[in-house]
Amino acid sequence: MEGLQAVLWEMSTFFEHVLVIVDCSRAREPDTTPTIASLIRTSKQSAPNFSLAVVYQDLETVREPLGDLVIHWDITPSVAILQTFAATEVERRVRTGALRFERGAMKDAAILKLSVGGDHM
Repeated sequence: MEGLQAVLWEMSTFFEHVLVIVDCSRAREPDTTPTIASLIRTSKQSAPNFSLAVVYQDLETVREPLGDLVIHWDITPSVAILQTFAATEVERRVRTGALRFERGAMKDAAILKLSVGGDHM
């Protein structure tokens, strides 16, 4: 972590604000809490213009042991964002020939099903 802290200090001299995002959402190791705690401590000892964001799906298992070191923000995508993502992916697959629909209504129903779930087909 000392090497990382040196890099963060160096970055903070070149940039007005340094934001590091650590994506632990697909962490395979069962207990990544000590590593995350170490990252948080390192970030707190870094320059004042440095911020750290840790993305983690199972946040309660991380939040409880870390206590006041973390702030929980629930990031839930809106239906509109999910629909846009689903539509983009379906359109890409149609364009590449990986997916084909007999009728346009079927494509719309597939996008709706992918984005909001339920029995819309």
